[in-house]
Amino acid sequence: MSTASTNPPVAPQLATMVAKPKDLLRELREGNALKALKTIKNQVIGSKSKKSAFISAGAVEEVLGVLRSCLASAATTTASAATALHPQEHDLQQDQQLLLQQQAAVVLGSLAYGHPAGLRQLISHGGLPQLVAMLGAADQAVVQAGLRALKLATEQQEALLQLQGGPAAVAGEQQREQVQLRLDEPAMAAVLMLAVKAGAPAGLIKLLLEGERPDAQAAALEGLALLLPHDPAACGLALSRPAVYGRLTALLRDTEPGVRLLAAGCIATLSRDPACEQPEAMQRAALPVLLRLLANPSTRPHVPAVLARLIEGSEPLQKAAADADTVLRHIVRSLEDPCDGVRAAAALCVRALSRCVRTLRSSLLDGGGELAPVLVALLDDANVDVRSSAAAAMCNLVLDFSAAKSAVLAAGGLRRLVALTGAEQPPALRHHAAWALGNMLYRADAAVRTQLVQALPWSRLVGLLSDPEPGVVEQALVILRNLCMGDRQHIAAAMEWAAASPAAAEAAADAAGADAGKGTEDAGASAAGSGSGGGGERSGAQQGLLAVLQDRIEAAAAAVKTGPGSSTNFAASSSPQQPAAIAQGTHALYAVANLLTGGAALKDAVMSRRQLLAALVAHLKPAAGDLALPAVWCRALQELGALEALEALSHSHSSRDVQERARTALEQLRRGLGQGSADADAE
Repeated sequence: MSTASTNPPVAPQLATMVAKPKDLLRELREGNALKALKTIKNQVIGSKSKKSAFISAGAVEEVLGVLRSCLASAATTTASAATALHPQEHDLQQDQQLLLQQQAAVVLGSLAYGHPAGLRQLISHGGLPQLVAMLGAADQAVVQAGLRALKLATEQQEALLQLQGGPAAVAGEQQREQVQLRLDEPAMAAVLMLAVKAGAPAGLIKLLLEGERPDAQAAALEGLALLLPHDPAACGLALSRPAVYGRLTALLRDTEPGVRLLAAGCIATLSRDPACEQPEAMQRAALPVLLRLLANPSTRPHVPAVLARLIEGSEPLQKAAADADTVLRHIVRSLEDPCDGVRAAAALCVRALSRCVRTLRSSLLDGGGELAPVLVALLDDANVDVRSSAAAAMCNLVLDFSAAKSAVLAAGGLRRLVALTGAEQPPALRHHAAWALGNMLYRADAAVRTQLVQALPWSRLVGLLSDPEPGVVEQALVILRNLCMGDRQHIAAAMEWAAASPAAAEAAADAAGADAGKGTEDAGASAAGSGSGGGGERSGAQQGLLAVLQDRIEAAAAAVKTGPGSSTNFAASSSPQQPAAIAQGTHALYAVANLLTGGAALKDAVMSRRQLLAALVAHLKPAAGDLALPAVWCRALQELGALEALEALSHSHSSRDVQERARTALEQLRRGLGQGSADADAE
């Protein structure tokens, strides 16, 4: 006779454990949902095999169903619902709904974290918008649970892609615009952008101020640190609550380095908001904290991005940061970090530190040791954001500082910057690269100029002058302006550079349009009489270059005519192209003024272009605004009424600087001085 020990019957409890996913999901639907969620949570946290089992059984969709039911119930539980229940029963029901939301969020975050199948199901079933909606809840625990679940899910790139391009970004509505991401936490930043519609800023601020547990405050702080840089309205809301600044200041002294970093990040953003009433006090409180955090291995990679935002535009803060012994060493180390975001942020930090004064740029180069070679190497980085940030930092580093220019040239920076101006590069990268080249030429010696013209063909510059991005065109004109600045030898070398590519010179002349072409008729005769060969090529280069400048000067004159306060102020006056045309015209005028110091041949070339002369004289009027100052320096126009125009300008222009320069030009004209002076080279 067989005994029970041979084949023991399966105990009911053991059977329940074996069939747990199906049974627990059934209980979730039909029984005690809160108990089922807690049991699922305890099983899946830290166990990939358990996650797989529950995901295969449809747990993600089932738990989302519970969360949707809770959110819908919270939205419809109004005064009418309260009157249908006893107040005590109503409160119990609300508490139950809040607990269900918290537990459901924990389960969803765990199932999605580290498990591609769970993440895909969360996305495909519209789970992310449901978690976002929790951030607008009145209950702090619900906000905290939703925030943690979102962080777990969105730390994975696939979730970010769904948020940026998916058809149902927020509660079934198509995302209205592309999310602009920060460098270090792009996925979480994208989610929090979507959370604005769900009332997240108010919920996070409330959690920060009223949360009793440190982990709740830390969660709110993390959310705000990521949300505030993207949402000015959220900054305004935070600044309207004086207690926020007090809480952030207190958290700067928290024992956890990560919390101190997040608090400093919030302060860096809020202190830049126009509504901030005490920006300097906030910045002074955060700066030493950030400098100390550079010495902490856990926070060091994330400090440069916050530091760059904090010191942007503030010379005292930049000097204080540059004077710190460890800052430059850590910045250079961060420039070589394996993380793309850290490298880009470190380059932006260099840009901020080098923005204001030459002494800071000097200390950067001296204290940073290998800063220039490392920064130049980033111009070849595989990540476009890193390349763009490095080029932006280069703009400031090489300005008016020969040692930095020499270091950048020695590291091969010139060749790399020229390569980044190619048409295949993104617009922002072309802009920063052209900007850096223009700054490198500012008051540069002959060696720097020679290297630049060898690396940058005239044909490439012509391409930049017709770039679809106005900022790139402006910086190309700066390159031309600075290349033509200096003594006659410098200007002659620039003409030879342009003459080396006659086809490009002709293309530049053609690009200037039919009106510019008419202006070259008289010049053609004088060029023919000047001889053939190299002289003819130089004359062609002069006319091609002048055609480009004339085109920009005439466009600026047209923009001034249709600008605010003119008699033809109509719809075109508000065109976004108008400020760009005026900026480009300003640099073109300075370039012409520089050319006029290059000798008789160049003066004759300018004087032969009557439409150019007419445009120059048109700018010698108070109505020309900022364009009047560079036009003053085009003072070799006496026979076209420049004396009378300068006389009026010296008395009636609103700018004292313009008046003084007009008087100087008048004195020189009356003395019969036909050549430009050193002052014509001034920026």
